[in-house]
Amino acid sequence: MNIRKYKNPPRKFRPAPFWSWNDKLTPEQLRFQIREMAKVGLGGYFMHARSGISTEYMSEEWMDAFGSCIDEGQKYGMLSWGYDEEGYPSGFAGGKVQEADPRNYMKWLERTVCNVFEPDDSVIALFDAKGNPLPTDMPLQADSLHCIRLRSGPAYVDTMDPAAVRTFIDLTHEKYNARFGKYFGNNMPGFFTDEPQYGESGIPWSNVLPDEYRKAYGTDITECLFHLWRTDSAGYLYRYRFWKLVNRLFTENYCKQIGEWCEKHNCQLTGHLMCEDDLMVQMRANAGCMPSYRWFGIPGMDWL
Repeated sequence: MNIRKYKNPPRKFRPAPFWSWNDKLTPEQLRFQIREMAKVGLGGYFMHARSGISTEYMSEEWMDAFGSCIDEGQKYGMLSWGYDEEGYPSGFAGGKVQEADPRNYMKWLERTVCNVFEPDDSVIALFDAKGNPLPTDMPLQADSLHCIRLRSGPAYVDTMDPAAVRTFIDLTHEKYNARFGKYFGNNMPGFFTDEPQYGESGIPWSNVLPDEYRKAYGTDITECLFHLWRTDSAGYLYRYRFWKLVNRLFTENYCKQIGEWCEKHNCQLTGHLMCEDDLMVQMRANAGCMPSYRWFGIPGMDWL
């Protein structure tokens, strides 16, 4: 065993911290900080926009600052990693994905129990107390009506929808590729994606869920939504199918799509998912972390 390799390892095996950019970016100050990191033996850094950043995210000024870091890091053999978002969770390109199309908004289901039902455009299913579907196009009065509505909002994006994630890639990775692609896999090894999820506002939903559910199982997804809020054995198979599909759509349309883009462009995807603590906690964010890790060049985990 060559002990000297452990005492003085190559840069790629050394720590690389999140380098929080939280002020006005100036190439001179960035280059100075890289030299200081090199002095203490760090192997690289993740260039990470944080609260307080006053340089416009993904602007020409941002790109100039980013490029100056790659250039300075190259002098010391340090690895300049990209962080793929303005803050976190990753996937919204600083809000530009939502601005591009409201259909990209994050979506979730909300259930209310009432005695009087009035139809509106947000209602996607209505059930009686036993879980029998009821019509949603007329007013109704009955004991314990279970009304399920679709909600959406611009706080985050629909990570189960491949079109929304493709917009994120176009607004982030493709722009870096156009400017710095020649460094990919070398001085810029790849991108860190941080806490992608389908949102924690409630039962997750997506533009693509109804069609994908019918393709996978041959039935209408709305027929059994009642069971998502229950633990009865009658709804076990439906809940299993629903969450299995949700996990597959998130895994394939976010993690796989970005991972394959990175592989195609000679760089690596690294990062971590939201709510890795245990299996039950994972259900509210991604329905299971492990299937996603196969698409990461360097799988990671957050342990705060």
